Amino acid sequence: MELWKLNTAFKLFLLSISASFLASALLHYTPVLQYLPVVLTVGVALYISLIVNPTLRRRPLRVYLMATVLISTGLALSVATVGYFTLTSVGSCPSAGTVPLDWSGNVIFYVECHPYLDAGVTYQFSFTLLSGPGYRLRVTQDPFPTPILHIASLYPSANVEVWNFTPSSCGKYWVELLNVGFGSQSSYYHVVIAVVTT
Repeated sequence: MELWKLNTAFKLFLLSISASFLASALLHYTPVLQYLPVVLTVGVALYISLIVNPTLRRRPLRVYLMATVLISTGLALSVATVGYFTLTSVGSCPSAGTVPLDWSGNVIFYVECHPYLDAGVTYQFSFTLLSGPGYRLRVTQDPFPTPILHIASLYPSANVEVWNFTPSSCGKYWVELLNVGFGSQSSYYHVVIAVVTT
């Protein structure tokens, strides 16, 4: 293959990886995001192999064989490393406990917290506005909002929001509070996430 064709194919490959990443992030499809590093590693290693091998063919056979073995070994190690860290990060979560979050304070503009939740356990989310003009809350799942689990607004006339949720997989969640006073007046809150006991 001519060099300019190989470079063009590699640029198109990088462009497709970028497009896949953006589309997966916008559509909140995390499984694709987890395996894109593996695909990228394989593509880069293959590109390097195709670039280097024609140059090595002008050298003795043992140099060519050694380089091919090193490139193949590097490719295998890269894929294995990326796959290992991907699987371990997906399959392992810290223990959440019976009260993953008991959080009080005040919000002037924006605050967030990131509790871990266990799979198959029903949790009660309790949001209370203690004082102030109120806040808008949003609960999402890391690493991207996939999907938005809950969204609501609290005001002095409706200062409590309670709902239950049972995660299908363990992981870290975002609890985000946005003050509706926009800095002119703080809103004081109390947020509790606790296991529902039967």
